[in-house]
Amino acid sequence: MIIRHLHFAVAALLISSLNLSAEAQVTQILDASGDGAAATLNTPLGVAVDNAGNVFVVGGSSENLFKITPAGVVTEFVEFPGFANPASIRIDGTGNLFVLSWSRSEVFKVTPAGDVSIVLTEIGDGVNPYDGGEAIAVGGDGVAYASGSGCCTNVFANVFRLPPGGPPELVLDNTAGGLMTVPLYTDIAVDSVGNLYAAANQQASVLKVTPAGVVSIVLDQNIFPGYNTSPRLIATDLDDNAIVSSDDDRVHKIEPNGTVTEIFDGVDPAILGISAIAVRGPAIYLAGWTSDNVVQLLPNGTMTEVLGPAGDGVHPFEQPDIGSIALDFAGNIYATGSDSDNAFKVLLEATFELSRDEEKCINALNKGLRKVSRAQGIVVRRCVQDETKGKLTSLTVDECLTADRKQKVAKAQARVLSDDGKKCAAVTPPIGATDGATVGASAAAGGRALTTDLFGPTLEGVVLLHDGATKDTAACQAGVLKAVVRCQDVRLKEFAKCKKKGLKTDSIISQSGIAACISADATGKIARACAPVSGKLRSAVDGCLGVDLTTAFPGSCSAGDGESVAQCLSKSALCRVCRAATQADALDVIDCDALDDGLINTSCGPVCGDTLVEGSETCDDGNVISGDGCSSTCDIEP
Repeated sequence: MIIRHLHFAVAALLISSLNLSAEAQVTQILDASGDGAAATLNTPLGVAVDNAGNVFVVGGSSENLFKITPAGVVTEFVEFPGFANPASIRIDGTGNLFVLSWSRSEVFKVTPAGDVSIVLTEIGDGVNPYDGGEAIAVGGDGVAYASGSGCCTNVFANVFRLPPGGPPELVLDNTAGGLMTVPLYTDIAVDSVGNLYAAANQQASVLKVTPAGVVSIVLDQNIFPGYNTSPRLIATDLDDNAIVSSDDDRVHKIEPNGTVTEIFDGVDPAILGISAIAVRGPAIYLAGWTSDNVVQLLPNGTMTEVLGPAGDGVHPFEQPDIGSIALDFAGNIYATGSDSDNAFKVLLEATFELSRDEEKCINALNKGLRKVSRAQGIVVRRCVQDETKGKLTSLTVDECLTADRKQKVAKAQARVLSDDGKKCAAVTPPIGATDGATVGASAAAGGRALTTDLFGPTLEGVVLLHDGATKDTAACQAGVLKAVVRCQDVRLKEFAKCKKKGLKTDSIISQSGIAACISADATGKIARACAPVSGKLRSAVDGCLGVDLTTAFPGSCSAGDGESVAQCLSKSALCRVCRAATQADALDVIDCDALDDGLINTSCGPVCGDTLVEGSETCDDGNVISGDGCSSTCDIEP
């Protein structure tokens, strides 16, 4: 076991609670008046945000749930039954909310339409009771988990998994698999591969439960000498590290391999009484109950107060409580003050005023982004089409994807480079653009990556001949591929239009403004363009009716029913556009993995074989063939 101690003196606060940096814009989005009518807000606790930017805030004492739209419209979304004391709230990738009732020992599920059901009660699974609700977590697969403290006696301390449509399943009991006597599970978190982490507060330990049900202790005084405190809160990051805060405000990181690092020693008064924790990218956000603030902690030890007791300078921020921080895909922070009865949005980025020449440069490169992607989409379709007709003789279908036989992709990339030289030679926009070479490479990679989602890492032997017994499957493959490529193309077109209009009207003045265009569909054109994907998977005409979809599409979107495949492919198109746009525009405020389905689950991560070296990849030569210097998993070979 590797143990590292990184004690450090926390850097002086970069911004004060009264004089926020130009990089932080604080806005109160909800106060005690609630919807301004009959529904008031009292003791806000949990907060969550969906992919569309809607914010949900739980009123712990007012027994309700508010929804705040991106336009600032406030409505009482749900009124819970009396004495529910709703506390923690989490959201899955399809917009379902899971709300923990502390006093009633229940978990409510709230659909995007506002329908409420109870998915866990005090009877637990019928054998193991659920008592004293403490925390909610949602895994990378969208499945919710709930922990119970056992209230005062701790007899029934446990953790349940809440599978959709199924009964609760016991994950951890009050003995932690026979390892403990008084665990008291104060918080839980699930990483992208399904490992559950639980804070056993009474036994000063952190537990890990694998998907196979193996329980182990991953943090205690034996594993990390000097750890003589009680863990309180847990979150997981993109690299599947567990970030743990304890009752003495110390913060530790537990890596998947078991390495433990202390990243904050808890002695700086900048943060006191850590009451909530959230992670996005390398940044850890901590709420301080006693210090009335939210701070950002970076890996290099820099701690910055992003929201202080003064709130927005007019409305105070007091006592952020359980679950009081949420982050959206663009990195904006949402926080609730339980004593000030309000909620704030904190935008952490600089704003820019662009010149006309800078806008022309950005628009030219974005136009090129779509053209290269479109050209690559044509290449992909033709390669698959020629393979189904048996016309590929000198090339394999995988080689065809990068061969660019008619040089359409190369010509589109050359035009991007030319536009870069003409429109961007004299200017360097601070946001919204990188360079022609990056734009061309990312657009082509995004077009090729779609084939991975459809067919897997290789098309050889998967794309079938358009005759005989495989005719229907081949037609299904070609039809769905065409629809998916079209869906991606329209997404890129609408992204460019949204961005161009926003820059012209000055409604886009920051990276988050650009990022919002990636999922924007104001006119419904994206929805209409992407609808045929689902139609092809159900249609009897040029479609897939009667086709074995797991055979036709064995890639990452493999499923036995057309609707599941269609939903996955729709997310895939959004993912690929997001990644291409992020690379082309140098957007460092957007998390594509969270945007595509609302979850941190690596569903939109680097793709081996797309020629772009990203994430943990050490090479990417455009294929998934080992023995050529770059392995099938994109690691440099000896």
